[in-house]
Formats: sequence, C-alpha cells, structure tokens
Amino acid sequence: MRGLLIKDAYTMIKETKLFLIFAVIISFIQNDFLFSYAIFYSAMLPLTALSYDERSKWNKLADMLPYSAKDIVGSKYIIGYLCVFCMSFLVFCGKILFTGLNHPMPGAEDWMVLLGVACASTIIQSVNLPFMFWIGVERGRYLFILFSVTAIIASLTCLEHMDLTRIQITPGVLLSGILTFTIVCNLISFLVSKRIYQKKS
Repeated sequence: MRGLLIKDAYTMIKETKLFLIFAVIISFIQNDFLFSYAIFYSAMLPLTALSYDERSKWNKLADMLPYSAKDIVGSKYIIGYLCVFCMSFLVFCGKILFTGLNHPMPGAEDWMVLLGVACASTIIQSVNLPFMFWIGVERGRYLFILFSVTAIIASLTCLEHMDLTRIQITPGVLLSGILTFTIVCNLISFLVSKRIYQKKS
C-alpha cells in the first residue's frame, strides 16, 4: 500500500505543488468560500492519479504485481483523505494565525462548519470514485456532474417543502450524524469501487 501511495504522490507532484501554492495564498485571504472551495478541490486530486493510471495502462501492470484490488482501490481513497486532511489543517492553521488580526476568535460553529465541509468533500469523493473506476476518468467526470446536478436539484426541492423550524437538533447529535453518514458513504463507496475494479480486471 505504501508503494502505491508513493507512486500516486509522484504522479500528482505537479498538481500538488500548484495546490499547495493555492492553499498558502488563500490562507492569507481569509475567505470562507475560498476555504471551502479549496477543501472540495482537494478531494478531486485523486482523479489526477487515476487519469495518469488510465493513460499509462497501469491497471494491466498492476495485475502482475503483488497488489490486491483492496490495495489499489484503497490507495486512491487514502490519497483523497490525506489531501482533504492537509487542506483542512492548513485552513485551521490559517484561522488560528490570523486570530486577533482584525478577525474574531473562531468559535465552535466555525470548527463545525470546517468539519462539515471536510466531511462533505469526502462524501463527494465517495460518490465520484466509483464512476471513475466504472467508465474511466473522462466519461466518469461527465456522469458525476450530471449526478451531482440532479442530486442538488432534488435536495433543494425537498428543502423547499420541509419546515426546518420544527427540527431541533443539538450540535452533538448533528456532528455525530454527519460523521456516521460520512463513514457509511465512504465504506459503501469503497466496497462498490473494489467490486467494479475486480470485475474489470
């Protein structure tokens, strides 16, 4: 597994350098929208590794190496988690460093929003990766966009007909629900991706 992660890191090195520069720049801007965008973008970085694998026919070579489908598929998920964690950590450090410089001390709500964005990013990855393993990066990207737009429209339609004022949820329950949902989504996604990879190998 470590060898696969190192391979993906090398193939992503150019993209990662640009990403780190972008991360440092927005840490000085202190804009919540940019913070969220950067974290969401970090979850998309595994697509770079998948794209290189697809172009170089890596999967054919991987079948001759002592790696299981669990290792190969799992490495892409772990790369995504590491990217999301690193970006979230940079955002965290940025908020702390700029505290007192015309910025109020981040409260519990700020950290919950940060955690929520990080969880949402990994959920997006969990939806995205099975498509990529199924029909490839290029076609999978379009199918994922179509799926995302449909899901957003459906969610907004449901929210319009819901009376959210009657729903009373404590922060602890909300946080537990978000973490549980994130774990379940990623676990199901990993099992689906592994199954797809095994069938295509």
